[in-house]
Amino acid sequence: EEPTEDQQQQQQQAKGDQLQADTAQTPPPPAKKYGQVREMVVVPYRPSFSFNDRSLQTARKVVKGMNVDEILTWAVKHFPNGLVQFTSFGPSGLVIVDRLHKLGFLQNVVIATIDTLHLFPESYQFLEDIAKAYPINLQIFRPEGFDKGQQQQFDDKFGSELWKTNFQQYTTFSKVNPTIRALETLHPQAWITGRRKSQGANRANLEILELESTRLKINPLADWTGEEVWSYIRENNVPYNPLYDQGYKSLGDYMNTRKVEAGEAERAGRFVESGANRTECGMHSLEIKAKELYGKAGTNATKGRGKGKGKDRRSPDLICDKCEDVDESNFKDLVLGSQSDFVLEFFSPLCGHCQAFAPRYDELATSLAADGAVKALRMDVFHNKVPKEGGEAGFKFSGVPAIFRGTRDASSGQLRVSLYKGNRGKEDLLKFALGQK
Repeated sequence: EEPTEDQQQQQQQAKGDQLQADTAQTPPPPAKKYGQVREMVVVPYRPSFSFNDRSLQTARKVVKGMNVDEILTWAVKHFPNGLVQFTSFGPSGLVIVDRLHKLGFLQNVVIATIDTLHLFPESYQFLEDIAKAYPINLQIFRPEGFDKGQQQQFDDKFGSELWKTNFQQYTTFSKVNPTIRALETLHPQAWITGRRKSQGANRANLEILELESTRLKINPLADWTGEEVWSYIRENNVPYNPLYDQGYKSLGDYMNTRKVEAGEAERAGRFVESGANRTECGMHSLEIKAKELYGKAGTNATKGRGKGKGKDRRSPDLICDKCEDVDESNFKDLVLGSQSDFVLEFFSPLCGHCQAFAPRYDELATSLAADGAVKALRMDVFHNKVPKEGGEAGFKFSGVPAIFRGTRDASSGQLRVSLYKGNRGKEDLLKFALGQK
């Protein structure tokens, strides 16, 4: 049986990644952690390719022994059209911005930052200063429904001490949701962070490359120490937030960030009164945090419509009365084991595009229900992970909403899967669902 076009592209991407791994030079790291880029073979990433645990291990072989300049060069060449740096413009993030600038790559990378509306005044001023110091393509994401400088409006709506009384809700609204919206808006194939092992706690075992769903997360400074970061900043006259000269080692929101005492960990001053030993806000562990945050969203949370899990979630309930909801527990039965033709939408309730498309998919499901030949399914991929078997069957996508059609081959009994690539007009969707040209 001939492989599909998507399968052929997947195979070509896998061969390309293996070529990089086979040809990667892995001598001991250079004495300096930057300033040298050795010759390397780089195969551009194919948008149809999705990273998994196996391809992650291959990519790790590629970057093994690379210094920060080589990691950034590999990232820019491997992801020429889908690379984003997420940064709060702390010391590590600034080193990366400066290296990208000196390597001539700033125009290739979108710089994204999250404004929680509760940053220090000095941080807001520094945001303006850094945008003047470097030719960056800066994208700022804030809590949904709020604009620059609207802290008071946020506090009026959610309470001025929400950060103290329910930190999980606060960080969901102010940090996690904006990060998710940034990922959905920018559609990065990979994102760069400034996290380091030396920051301790959850970061102590940090790898240079990590997997976030099917998206690669790149930590070029994973092996740098705080001293090395500050030595670089001083030696290269990199501008930095003046609050670091006043006893702060890590900066976040003004009301729950404190100065750090001698001998304390770098991030010990973060998230004060927000929970014992908390050092992370959640934006770097979205899949894990999603279930925790929405499962504990409080009495005002709306009940999710998905079956089996009973998740409480502070997110829109996208109505589809004629849809069957798919989750991790019933995916094999409803999707892989279906003997009927079906359409399946993968969506996130927090995705603006998904929210806008929801009435159209509900309309499609209603039309299909009247005929009865094709089932309408949907899966919330913010709260559920597509099983490995689903990816192997062909349910692979880089953004949501993603709509697939599944049919059972009459002779072989094999499930055949196709991804909808047309516009989202009613008639075109219906034709796709019914298998009409």
